[in-house]
Amino acid sequence: MKRSLGKLIALMILSMSGWGATYEWKMLEAPQSLYVQQSGVVRYECTFSTSAADYTIDFKPSGSEEYRASILTQRDQIVKGKRVQTFDVLITPLREGNIEIALEALIRHTTFASIENASIGRDNVKKYDFDDETAHLPKVLITAKPNRAALSGEMALEVRIDKRSVIAHEPVHVSLFLRGRGNLDQYVPYELNISGVNIFAEEPMRDISP
Repeated sequence: MKRSLGKLIALMILSMSGWGATYEWKMLEAPQSLYVQQSGVVRYECTFSTSAADYTIDFKPSGSEEYRASILTQRDQIVKGKRVQTFDVLITPLREGNIEIALEALIRHTTFASIENASIGRDNVKKYDFDDETAHLPKVLITAKPNRAALSGEMALEVRIDKRSVIAHEPVHVSLFLRGRGNLDQYVPYELNISGVNIFAEEPMRDISP
């Protein structure tokens, strides 16, 4: 398999189910290397052969002693009559070395009869019945390099201030923005300590995206 310098592209797993639809898992992109405690995004895509309205994907990635894993974003759309679900998974290596990411998802299918029973309350049915199938997602190999820094990646600190000149006891609004790529989910907000100044700070806001 040919590798680019930054990403692994399009590993696929095709599953044939007995439920009337097939689905295909792909790994669209992933970092080849990260520093320990540096987070990176692995993007998976599941494409069904139909609109698959009677299917759901229960995807709750679990980590291991080697890495943490959590869902960052999830998208669900219909493309040319086929249902396509995309998952961005945040992976954080916990030790150095070659780490294999092997995740699973639960494909859940409910029959028309189950939907009908739940809808009309037949026989006191209160919930849907599901047939479940475990999907093994394409494996990803990431090289975790040693890291001696609390934060890793490419980051920039921006300071915004609403006034350049004030009189005593006049408030000044200061905003601090830390942006970039890296393990920002591990960032611990700092406290400003300025001699002779009373500081009233709001709770920090986080906006982490791929």
